[in-house]
Amino acid sequence: MSLTDDQIKDYRGLLTEINTLAQDDLLALWRAYSHQDPVSLYEALRQGVPEIIEMYRAVAADTATLFYAETQGVLFSAEDLAKATTINRQQVVANLRWAMFNPGNTEVLGLVAGIIQKHVVDGSRQFALDGFERAGAGWYRAARENACEFCRMLATWGATEWGPYTSADAAVTVGKGATSRRSSAMPKGSTFHKNCMCLPVRASEYEVPEHVNEWAEQYYAATDAVGNSYDYRAILAYMRQMNKA
Repeated sequence: MSLTDDQIKDYRGLLTEINTLAQDDLLALWRAYSHQDPVSLYEALRQGVPEIIEMYRAVAADTATLFYAETQGVLFSAEDLAKATTINRQQVVANLRWAMFNPGNTEVLGLVAGIIQKHVVDGSRQFALDGFERAGAGWYRAARENACEFCRMLATWGATEWGPYTSADAAVTVGKGATSRRSSAMPKGSTFHKNCMCLPVRASEYEVPEHVNEWAEQYYAATDAVGNSYDYRAILAYMRQMNKA
């Protein structure tokens, strides 16, 4: 069984379509209540957004059962599916409260859209991560070619037989050669930010694309320039400067 880049792109496109439906529901909710005062708008979002996420996250998780079985041999598990479709309502509400009331936030609708996108697509990612963990399978992070530097960095952290990414809670291996170590201070490979479309893929079925090898060279160059393989923020800043040049 072999997983191609085209298959990943096609599946990412399907998740994008699911997210688009969720965003349409958000826009309808926003139009109905955005003329009201901020507290009333927040209350409408607090009630409505979790329902939107719950509906489309379940769809995303359902698609994952077929995609990961057909392309990566992940056996279906009703327990994994139930876990993947369950949303963390407290986290969603906390995200919404931040989007609405943080003083520095101006584009509230865009922030809420990003919150919905992440939680919806996480339904697919959670099913995959649980399946990989159950199988003891290493995995890679498949990022889009136009991914941000944060996702590019995480995509360069590969998997061994057991992988640094054998579970959602696994620590990651950073740096290279003699400087490598596991560090809880570094972001985990299973960290997915708002608007992120990275997908976990089984290492044994994945052929690393050439652009990921190019990102790895950038990462190593940035690590050498910074002189500290543990300061990922400085490494990211250097990578961003490299890509602006």
